[in-house]
Amino acid sequence: MVPPSPPAPEAGNLSAMDIVLAIFASTLLFVLAIVIAVMLVLRSLRRRNRVSPDRPSEAPTSWMWSPAMAARLHRRLQAAVAVARMVARRHAREPGRPPVVDLAADLEREAVALDAHLAVVGRLHPSERRRVLPRVMADVARVEQLTSRLSLLDARVSASARLPHHPGAMEELALQLETLEAAHRELGATDAAVGLHPPGGLVAQPAPWSAPAGGQRPRP
Repeated sequence: MVPPSPPAPEAGNLSAMDIVLAIFASTLLFVLAIVIAVMLVLRSLRRRNRVSPDRPSEAPTSWMWSPAMAARLHRRLQAAVAVARMVARRHAREPGRPPVVDLAADLEREAVALDAHLAVVGRLHPSERRRVLPRVMADVARVEQLTSRLSLLDARVSASARLPHHPGAMEELALQLETLEAAHRELGATDAAVGLHPPGGLVAQPAPWSAPAGGQRPRP
């Protein structure tokens, strides 16, 4: 007598195992996708947090929105570099290498170095940080002042090229530039009186000029 053969596996059990494996694989893929997305977002935030897009920054990502003084100084440096790079881009295609491009590059290097120092200061003990931050604040303000002068120089060069036949506009622009530069000179005198001096080798203050009668700028 032939013994009965063992029962064949039920189709329902195999289907359940397949479902479990499918759920596990889907969950694993979902978790991996989340991890990759988070890593990409963090990488993007770190790049956006740089003072210079070309230079990595040690500043914490939280400085993008933090109200702390060090974070605010970091964001002010970012704004200054953005203006300097914008000025440099306006002259990047001109023949040769205009001096304003080199000035903007010098400002950017100073801002990056100052931001690296600021990242160290931000990790100090609060009492030590409060002692050091005023000096860093003065350096950041100086970078901002130099960036403002650079933008004024760029405006002067652009105006002389674009408004050669508009005497009234040239006179008005010259008056505005002289007023702003006078304010910068007063700030510089105040800084010098309290012992704050601009970092060497950055941007020299442009000499003011006035549009003569007839609106044409005198030839050199």
